Amino acid sequence: MKRFLARLTGLLLILDALLGFGLSVAGLVVIWTSQSTVLTRVTSTMDTIEMTVAATTNMLDVVNTTLDQAGANIQAIEASLIDVTAALSTASNVADTVGTMIGEDFTRVIAETQTSLDSVETSAKLIDDTLRIVSAVPFIGARYRPEVPLQETISAVNLSLDELPASFAVVQSELEQTSTSVDNIQRDLDNLSMTIGEIETSLTEAKVVLEQYRTVVQILEQEIASLEANLPRWLDYASWSLTIGLIWLLFAQIPIFLVGLALITRGENNIRTYYLPSQGP
Repeated sequence: MKRFLARLTGLLLILDALLGFGLSVAGLVVIWTSQSTVLTRVTSTMDTIEMTVAATTNMLDVVNTTLDQAGANIQAIEASLIDVTAALSTASNVADTVGTMIGEDFTRVIAETQTSLDSVETSAKLIDDTLRIVSAVPFIGARYRPEVPLQETISAVNLSLDELPASFAVVQSELEQTSTSVDNIQRDLDNLSMTIGEIETSLTEAKVVLEQYRTVVQILEQEIASLEANLPRWLDYASWSLTIGLIWLLFAQIPIFLVGLALITRGENNIRTYYLPSQGP
């Protein structure tokens, strides 16, 4: 009975050792045959992320151009208002012409500016969503946590323009009703200038937010480039670490195999005699 148990144990040990051998060899083959495939797929994924970040940079450029154009339009209106105020202080007979310019031309400029900002607001939301997704990718250090999303900043600018057409209409109405109420018109123009100043402040804040976005995108680009450059070396480190572990596992099966073989060929008593030191008489 003991002889049978010894042989059974030996057989199980040999099977265990052979399984360890097989797993170790299979692991080594899988590691070194799939390394290039893994590297290709990970590199392809990084390239996709890199293209996404590049597209985000392009969208930021579009937003920046639109904000610059909006700022230029507001500054043109402000300069025109300064000229209008100066003209009204010396000549009231220009009231009708000025009223038409303020009520129609300025309103058209504001409408065109808001149309541009509506398009940019959609792009800004896409930028917010894109940066939120990209910054969530592991191993990328940059984290997207803006105090105020770009979309909300641009929306605030757009909403602040809503008051201007009504103000323009009021000024035009007063200019058309009488050319003698210069004082009232100048007061309205002063209020209008204050509103435009607030809009310029909103545009400046939007530009600041945009620069923060640019900084986040630049950090993402640097992190992606660094990760892509170090990826082959990290993959080699991982492959060699796993290889060393599997080789150790491979050699660890040798004594197990020998013990199993000895149990089958020599039996339990002989294996003790063979492997254990003599204890004396």
